[in-house]
Amino acid sequence: MNESSDVLSNVQHEMSDSSVMSITPLVSVNMITYNHGAYLAEAIEGVVAQKTDFPIELIIGEDCSTDNTREIALDYQRRYPHLIRVIYSDKNVGMQKNGARTQARARGKYIATCEGDDYWTDNYKIAKQVDFLEKNRNYSACSHHCFIVDGNNKKISKTNFISTPSILYIEDILKEKKQETRTCSLVYRKEFLPYPWPEWALKVYAVDNLIRVFMAEKGPIYVMKDYMACYRRHHGGVWSSLKGKQIYQYKLNDLNILKQYLNNRFDSILRFRTDKLNYLFSRYIENNNVEKLKAVIKIFRYPNYVVAHPIQVIARLLFIIINIIK
Repeated sequence: MNESSDVLSNVQHEMSDSSVMSITPLVSVNMITYNHGAYLAEAIEGVVAQKTDFPIELIIGEDCSTDNTREIALDYQRRYPHLIRVIYSDKNVGMQKNGARTQARARGKYIATCEGDDYWTDNYKIAKQVDFLEKNRNYSACSHHCFIVDGNNKKISKTNFISTPSILYIEDILKEKKQETRTCSLVYRKEFLPYPWPEWALKVYAVDNLIRVFMAEKGPIYVMKDYMACYRRHHGGVWSSLKGKQIYQYKLNDLNILKQYLNNRFDSILRFRTDKLNYLFSRYIENNNVEKLKAVIKIFRYPNYVVAHPIQVIARLLFIIINIIK
């Protein structure tokens, strides 16, 4: 058992066995987890089942769960000491810091991600994606399509099927064309991540969105047509457990940080995203009907959006006007 400390947590522990693990894995699979006791075994089994001709490691970042998540992670580490490392601490550090400290431990040339409530369904997933990235150095990352499942593994939907592979650029990511790049689908080049992880990035709520931006700045993201993972939506999920006002505040926070990072680049795209966010969540703006009205009116700057959603836009506008008249 190894222990270490860093700026991300006061006391950080690692359970691993360096005598049987590869010290130079080609891929580090990062799996952050919190209260995923009902799902974690399935997530880990999807990694254990991977068939590759190169070494990989699975780094499980466990954040003081209140259920049996930690016990499951440590049990799997004992069963697969050549593959698994478990990072944990004595106190909960939060999703952002848990992700950052897990990422900091990655030793692979590539990082693959799979959160503890998602799972992989193709035993050759990593092999396929790494093979593409090894042969195509101009791409920053590789992803694929996913099925969306609920807490009981019932399929809810799937990402839009495209019969041929596709390519996403930085503009696509900033426009939130990202459903084919869910965290459980991504494999990306570690060299394109900032190191050490910047302090300002720890204030971003949806860190996976920021990672997509970091990657797409360096090169396009290749989307395979294959379905090779399941992304889970359940009541204990990070976003599904939030109230509307919290979602609005977190999204607005992340947008403001992204604007500062990009420093006036892609300003028109981010302005539209901000106006659309304020429009969609206008009911949560300062309990001030005038400000809510301004937020809705701003959406008329974008005729294409209004034409695509005419009933919703007019209904929202009329609702606020009626409340002002009252």
